Amino acid sequence: MKHVLSNLSVRDQAIVLLAHDGALRREEIVRVRVDDIDWHTHTITIRAEITKNHMPGTIVLSSPTWARLKEYIEEDRATLARTYDVDWNGPIFLSDSHRNPGRPITKWTVKDIFDRIRDEVHLPQLTPHKMRHLMLTELKKSGMDLLEVSRYGRHRRISSTEIYLHTDLSDLARDVNTAHRRLETFVAHMEEHDDDT
Repeated sequence: MKHVLSNLSVRDQAIVLLAHDGALRREEIVRVRVDDIDWHTHTITIRAEITKNHMPGTIVLSSPTWARLKEYIEEDRATLARTYDVDWNGPIFLSDSHRNPGRPITKWTVKDIFDRIRDEVHLPQLTPHKMRHLMLTELKKSGMDLLEVSRYGRHRRISSTEIYLHTDLSDLARDVNTAHRRLETFVAHMEEHDDDT
């Protein structure tokens, strides 16, 4: 993340951070609009029509993501909107290239951003979809109910969410050892009663 915050434009920082916070697909990133933002609650409504399976949702932005998104919208995006007569409430992320300035970016622009980061920091598995996996896994590890994680990820079925969740070996060992302690306590309790008789 240090590389992202040190080397990318504010727009690209906001894209990467938003991909994580919202567990967003590339298609959702490029179709989310300024008028989807709730400026008071720092949330964004993900409309059913922009999702893969037509499942709506609401995403919550972290403070770093909110700060960069707000800065981008109020500064760089505002300049593009004024210069190229762009809909102020339209798609959030606009192109600043010479070929199509002021036009909404495409999912290929998002892919290019992640490809560039991946090559520069030597993380071959880094993709927007990997950010989605990470966020849903973090939500589950933080104690969120699986159904709520599924809703946040805008999955139609919980089984789809389960595919995304990663349990590392330390988490697995901790959980299994907790189960073992229950059994060990039960056995110890049984042995004490056997000794008493």
